[in-house]
Amino acid sequence: MRDPGGCVRELAALAGVLAAENAAFAWAEIERGVGLPLPADYKLLSESFPPGCLRRFVWLAKPERPADGPQRLDAFRMRQLETLRSWRSEGHAEFPYPLFPEQGGLLPWGAIVAGGYAFWLTEPGGDPDSWLVVIASQECDVWARFDGPVSEFLVEVAAARYDTDGFTEGSVQVVFDESGEYKTAQPVIRHTAQHDCHLVSSCEPRSHGQH
Repeated sequence: MRDPGGCVRELAALAGVLAAENAAFAWAEIERGVGLPLPADYKLLSESFPPGCLRRFVWLAKPERPADGPQRLDAFRMRQLETLRSWRSEGHAEFPYPLFPEQGGLLPWGAIVAGGYAFWLTEPGGDPDSWLVVIASQECDVWARFDGPVSEFLVEVAAARYDTDGFTEGSVQVVFDESGEYKTAQPVIRHTAQHDCHLVSSCEPRSHGQH
């Protein structure tokens, strides 16, 4: 397993952004809410990176910092687990792994922008830095496991070495307005691995929370 700091620096260089620790999170409070310690690279990514999606493929969901309540992992992503449990019980999809808080269950850390899920494969009682990445399509009919942590997965995505086929509707054309601000994005022809690599703060995942 590579050094998390080294992965974050490599990712910043590939994405063309400045990674600076400019966000503070109450990690002990967040981890108490989850009931598990969280990986060091996720903490560093959350603290260092601007919000956005990488290659318009994957979105890192940072913890929430409400003004009037405890900090926590992204509430919408956590609620999606309830939807997925319902799908599983109703036989709508195949689930090759348990769902958190089941032992060794999938815990969301982000999303696939075109529609889908990005999880840790947790290991209760084990080292969270050894948690692997699992992604699934929106309908949970395509699954893939990456045998490494989130930071290494994001480096592979940024470097166009990760095969996104099955998880995207095609590359995305980004349109900017006259001021240079991000305006809109539309899927174009299917071609998954060669579009530009950068973080776009306005690029958000589709929020299909219900089946």
